[in-house]
Amino acid sequence: MEKNIERRRHGEEHREEHTEKKTWRRTHTEEDMEKNIERRRHGEEHTEKKTQRRTHTEEDMEKNTQRRTHREEDMEKNTYRRRHGEEHTEKNTQRRRHGEEHTEKNTQRRRHGEEHREKKTWRRTHREEDIQRRRHTEKKTWRRT
Repeated sequence: MEKNIERRRHGEEHREEHTEKKTWRRTHTEEDMEKNIERRRHGEEHTEKKTQRRTHTEEDMEKNTQRRTHREEDMEKNTYRRRHGEEHTEKNTQRRRHGEEHTEKNTQRRRHGEEHREKKTWRRTHREEDIQRRRHTEKKTWRRT
């Protein structure tokens, strides 16, 4: 009988230990599951950050490409403007030269006109002198006759 009581007591102790172990396993399993969930959430956040970095890097690369193309377009525009400016400067130079040639022609015309007036004046004075001389000689000859 004592053996039976001892067996029963031992069985009850064994059951209690077993129940405690089951409880301990259950609580630790739940904690492990929570930790796993937390790890998974953290991993997803990490993956999302990496994805954001990748997309931002791609966007930055696109922006850099756009900047480069805009810079090249601006350089082409500046080259075009420079060429156009050089053409404009050349045209102005041609106009100035043409104006100088025109001024030179006008100066030549003015000089020619002055020379012509001087010749006319010289002719007029010499003609008047000739006329007076002739009259004088005519008077002399008229007196002689």
